[in-house]
Amino acid sequence: MFDAFYSSLNIIEKILLSFKPYFSREAAFLNFQRCILSLMSLDNYSGITDIARASSFGTDANRNYENICKFYRADSYTLKELEEHWASLVKDSEYLVLSSDNKPYIIVDGHNDIKSGKRMPGVKKIVQSSETPTKPKHTFGHMWASLGILLGNEERVAYTPIANQIQCNEEKTIREWDGEELSTLTHISRMIMGAIHASSFLGSSYLLADRYFMSVKSLSLLNGHNSKNPNNTITLITKAKKNIVAYEKPDNSSSLLGRPKKKGKKVYLRELFNDKSDFIDTTLTLYGEKKNISYKERILLWGPKLYMPIKFVLVDYNGNSSILLSTDTSNSALDIITSYSLRWKIEQGFKTQSQYIGAFNSHFWSKKMPLLDRYKKKDDIDNLSLVSDDNDRKCILKTLEAYERHSFFASLAQGLLQLLSLMLAKHNYFPIFYWLRTRRTITCTEHTLRNELKSFFSCFHHSSAKPKPPLIKKDSLINSSQPTDCLAF
Repeated sequence: MFDAFYSSLNIIEKILLSFKPYFSREAAFLNFQRCILSLMSLDNYSGITDIARASSFGTDANRNYENICKFYRADSYTLKELEEHWASLVKDSEYLVLSSDNKPYIIVDGHNDIKSGKRMPGVKKIVQSSETPTKPKHTFGHMWASLGILLGNEERVAYTPIANQIQCNEEKTIREWDGEELSTLTHISRMIMGAIHASSFLGSSYLLADRYFMSVKSLSLLNGHNSKNPNNTITLITKAKKNIVAYEKPDNSSSLLGRPKKKGKKVYLRELFNDKSDFIDTTLTLYGEKKNISYKERILLWGPKLYMPIKFVLVDYNGNSSILLSTDTSNSALDIITSYSLRWKIEQGFKTQSQYIGAFNSHFWSKKMPLLDRYKKKDDIDNLSLVSDDNDRKCILKTLEAYERHSFFASLAQGLLQLLSLMLAKHNYFPIFYWLRTRRTITCTEHTLRNELKSFFSCFHHSSAKPKPPLIKKDSLINSSQPTDCLAF
């Protein structure tokens, strides 16, 4: 049993060593390994301080803390190269979840994380979307754009993050100092472009997203990419609002003069649920359970001035009705329903990243960053426009990148834990030393596996800042021949 554990750890070691060519300095790669192993084995995670404390090995933790802070802002590696290498590694994994036509799934979504620092770059005012009455209507923090894929086996499928990026208007201003042009791009457009970039490593794939991505800009970007890359296409599977209006295909068979019609009769998809006579009843495995559903599919045109053919799937189960869609009209209705049910894995991944791994728990700041104005209005002058010195701009840009680098390190640690769990499940290995809240399966979660790794990386958890001197009783001091000045530690 333990031979399988050690052999799996050797594979994780090989994956970490494959990142070495992307670091120009040996010290940077050693700090990279320290951060990943600490994030994989830490129990109570609260920031960079815990990484420094865990990887000190009895040395000066204060000096180690300073070295790690410099490592997050170092020029000896680039985040983009690490993300691309991680995506290529995951693509070649035998645990990559594929669709019925052997295409991987790409999942994108946004995530808000509260940050209250006044000198933290990228902090913006966020409207609280939760329905909990105890939460405030507005908060301040980072708005993350996350992208990942699915890894798993027959027992468990998990969201594996590949890239996390801070996106807001202030962040656009900071990145434009480095030569990027982002002023005309929206939050949705940038996430779609991130999925297009990921498809260059993953190949033709399905893009799973919530109904926030059902827009003309999203479809236009995907159509432009698919037309230029017919062998590397992206199919969007998402959910539509119930008040959506589509159109039937126009009838241009008549020999009337003038421009041919682009659309036909208007169709209110919500009204199609009134007639259940043509719905098909079946049983599907959704969210880990078998459910009896009824569905109906229609191919209609949608999009102002676009009028793109889209397959709509009307689903009714347990009294709940939903409208799903796919940009590929050749997909079957059952594949669309099953694929969209996997989108929820990213919400579970956010929980793991936030509560167990700490991907969004970092706190970096810079003295060069202007103070955050909590009462700023839309017409007020942006404080970042007052920053003109090149060194000050570079410091702010490095601080912004430090957040994303730490988020990637945590995402990589989460992905390695998932791969390790799947490899151990292949050898029927399961930790038996911990009480779990849910029913046991051979494929354990990241939280359970991290508890198992604590015994192997115990030196990380019990190392202190400096070796403490032994306690000496007062009676022994009085009878001792040593001078009392030596007690001033």
